[in-house]
Parts: sequence; C-alpha cells; structure tokens
Amino acid sequence: MNHEQSESETSSIGSCSSPNGSMEMPSYYVQIPSSTESFCSPPHSSSTSYVGYTGGDGGSSDGSSCSELSSDYSSSYQSLMIGRLMRRRDEEWMACNMKEEDELVQGSRKNKCSSIHYLFPVVVGLMFLFIIFCLILWGVSKPIKTHILVKDLKLHSFYMGFGSDHTGVPTSLLSLDTSLKLSIYNPATFFGIHVSAQSRLLYSGLQIATSNLRYYQPRKSSNLLCINIGGNKVPLYGAGGILAIADRDGRIPLRLEIQIQALGKVFGRLVKTHQRWNVSCSLTIKNDNNRRSIKFKQNSCIYL
Repeated sequence: MNHEQSESETSSIGSCSSPNGSMEMPSYYVQIPSSTESFCSPPHSSSTSYVGYTGGDGGSSDGSSCSELSSDYSSSYQSLMIGRLMRRRDEEWMACNMKEEDELVQGSRKNKCSSIHYLFPVVVGLMFLFIIFCLILWGVSKPIKTHILVKDLKLHSFYMGFGSDHTGVPTSLLSLDTSLKLSIYNPATFFGIHVSAQSRLLYSGLQIATSNLRYYQPRKSSNLLCINIGGNKVPLYGAGGILAIADRDGRIPLRLEIQIQALGKVFGRLVKTHQRWNVSCSLTIKNDNNRRSIKFKQNSCIYL
C-alpha cells in the first residue's frame, strides 16, 4: 500500500501539528449550519463554514470545547424557538379571546334582537286586547241612560219695586225666591255619574232667576234634588211695565229652563259616557198669599 498523501491531507495534518514536532493531534471542525442543525464533524465540502480547533494537550480538550460550543448554541436556539412558540401561542390565545368576545357580543346582540322581536308582538297583542276591552266597556255603557224628571216648583217670595241698576239707570227691580224639585236616577251598575245642573227662570226672554248645582251620584241610585232658584233686585228695564200689569192680574207667565249634564267615568279617563239634556217648562205663578207648589206633568216639559 502506498503511503503517499494528498496535498489537502498534508496541509491539514501540518496545520494541526505542534510546533515542537511532538505527537500529531487530530483536528476537529465545528460546522455552523444555516438553519437548524448543530454538530461537530470533519469537513466535507467547501460550501460550509468551519472553525477548526486543535488541542494543546490532547484530544479531550478539543472535544470538550466543541461540545461546549454546540451546547451553548443549542440552548440559545432552543430558548429562541421557545420564545417564538410562546409568542405565537400568546398571539393565538389573544386572537381566540377576541374571537370569543366578538361571538359573545354578537350573541348578546342576537339575543336582544330576538327578545325585542318576541316582545314586540306581545306588547302589540296586549294593547289590542286592552283596546278591545275598552271598546266593550264603552259599548256596554253607551245604551245606559240617566232618567230625569221635573217634579214641581214652589214660589217662596216675589217682590217688585222701582230703583236703579248698577250703572245708575232708573228701572223696575224684581226679587224672587223659588225651589225646584228634580228627580235623577242612575241605572248603571258599574259606574257613577257626575251631575251638573243649571236652572233659570225667564220672563219675556229676560232672565230673572238662576241656580247652579254640581254633585256626584253613585251607581244604581236615585236622588230627589231640591234646587233653590232666586234673583235679587234684577233690573227689568222695558219689561217692568208688562210685568207690573201681569202682577196686578195675579198671574205671571214664566218659563223654566234646565240644562243638565251627566258624566260617567266607566274606566277612569279612558272610557267615559257623556249625556246632556235641555229641559223647558212653561208655568204661571200667582203672586198671592197662597204659596202652593206648581206640579209638572209628564207632558208639561220638553226634554231634549
């Protein structure tokens, strides 16, 4: 076998030999990979960078230096990869949390929308039922009519003299006092009525006595009202002469007018019934000492 050596082997051995010509030590090289691998091996190609280490005392020191470098690089690379993995995991976790939050927000919005969609028909249905209920109450209370009847009128006093009005104009003055009996019946079984009555006595179209009355009448009840209608020093002006002639004759024609309103609150202020009457009665009073009541028959008054 030939002991010829190539130039590369000679240069390698020569570079690793000690200067004093002692025992030749083997050379080791650390290959620095470009991406993921890290190991010590002899050179194989010129494309990879190598760092050569020669042991001053023996092969053990060379091996330890190589292993220490490799372990340091591996540990730094592992910590780098672990950091990258942890950052990637944190980013994925944050993205997952944001996605879950978005899903929760969208879910809550959907729940709100769905609840509104369910609530709206319920509210509309309740309002419709309430309107139907109010209409039923109004329809039931509409045909219920309050009964009114004028009973009689009694003259208590009648005086006529000469004087002047509040502006100082001389004229005839009249003072009288009467009482009217009025019967009102409320047939409603589930609501009362608020009654207001305005009464007045007229002579030749001139108002000589008035009265106002307001009260509340319960359900299913009747009431006999006694209304005082009077006037004090009412100026007669041109009608004074005619009234004086009628007074001498003992018969004074008058007309009684009554305006009655009945308001029934069936369901608070939402459902109400309103009734109105205009009553007109013709009568003749006698100015004498006999103060008898004037009875009104059914056809004596006009109820409108």
